[in-house]
Amino acid sequence: MILLPNLYVLKSLQAESFNDYINPLGLAYYKNLIAELKANNIEPLVTISHWDLPQVLSDVGGYYNESFPDWIRDLARVAFDEFGDDVKYWFTINEPHEVCIYDGAEKAYDCAANLLRAHAKIWHMYDEEYRSKQH
Repeated sequence: MILLPNLYVLKSLQAESFNDYINPLGLAYYKNLIAELKANNIEPLVTISHWDLPQVLSDVGGYYNESFPDWIRDLARVAFDEFGDDVKYWFTINEPHEVCIYDGAEKAYDCAANLLRAHAKIWHMYDEEYRSKQH
């Protein structure tokens, strides 16, 4: 399973879009990894988020920040645009229950609500914009 933690370089949140933060070295790394897997008849499985937020996002609330669903949707858009021709299987958020259980019940609710919103945003975006163009 491929995780995408190196796709962004975030030092501050000042750009208009997360696309302004794409790490060209991270992008090249994942493109090469996916190509090598396919060259060896291995089907890549890509996870959009698996406990790997950039520190700058964690510093502003991470999974608890109401903007989290939009952040992850934007990351998914980059992944679908860049790797969609070579990837058939996507996971939106791996082990969402584990991400939210460590800060108490009230925070767990806020975290879980954001993860559900994020998953829904990614799913709907994929269904509306990418499903017909990709595998």
